[in-house]
Amino acid sequence: MVAATTTLPKSIDASIYVATDEYWYMMVIDDTSGTPKPTVTLTGLAEDKDIDLDVCYRCTTGDLVGVAFAPADAVFESESPIPGARCFTSFNLWGENETVTLTITACNNGNKGQSGTLYLHAYPAPAWEEYFPDQTNCGTSYTLSVAF
Repeated sequence: MVAATTTLPKSIDASIYVATDEYWYMMVIDDTSGTPKPTVTLTGLAEDKDIDLDVCYRCTTGDLVGVAFAPADAVFESESPIPGARCFTSFNLWGENETVTLTITACNNGNKGQSGTLYLHAYPAPAWEEYFPDQTNCGTSYTLSVAF
């Protein structure tokens, strides 16, 4: 059975108005006998803004050794700023939704389950000043949702 307790509701409306804004959210997942499969989506961006999404997972006990992520054409594993966590970043173009689905199959902890903490990070995509000198990726609201 997979249960989620959280400091984040399953959906939150927020905004990023300054280029240095970035927001972290966390959700504790208690897994006793299942395979957690959170899907995180970031929607509602202005069509000329680009907010990126990192989804990180850290097992309560042991390292995350079994994980699959999707969609494969828009998500890649990225360097984790959280000790012991693995992170995955969704990268789409301006105005497009960001989605990351993780299938957490194994923590290296002697079969004690896949309980852990899910970290979500929303931030403005780096601007490509060389190509778009007037483009800023802040100044938009968004909705961040988590489903299991």
